[in-house]
Amino acid sequence: MNIVTISGKVSQNAHLNGSGNIRALKFMVAADSGYDMKKKAERIQYVPCVFFNPDQNIQKQLMDEGQGKDIKFQGNIITSSYEKNGVRIWATEVKVIPNSFQIVSSQLLSQEVVG
Repeated sequence: MNIVTISGKVSQNAHLNGSGNIRALKFMVAADSGYDMKKKAERIQYVPCVFFNPDQNIQKQLMDEGQGKDIKFQGNIITSSYEKNGVRIWATEVKVIPNSFQIVSSQLLSQEVVG
């Protein structure tokens, strides 16, 4: 089964491809992926994500003030390709499962860590 769970911060405001009933909201999530002993720092992976036909409220939040928001969701790893200047370009993204998407309050995260 192809299901992943992503939790992290939106690295920059999302952008929208398409319109009407066919919309793809694209954004990047900065997710912790362990500790690097050599660098003595957390490792961060940048995960490209796509949310097809998101709720208008979520779309507005991620486009207008998405950068830095803590989010978590489940999704599927997908690959796609297109041609650019005669060269095939491949992309791998995580496609959001809509009913799993959550914007997590930073205040809530602080309380969970302390409590």
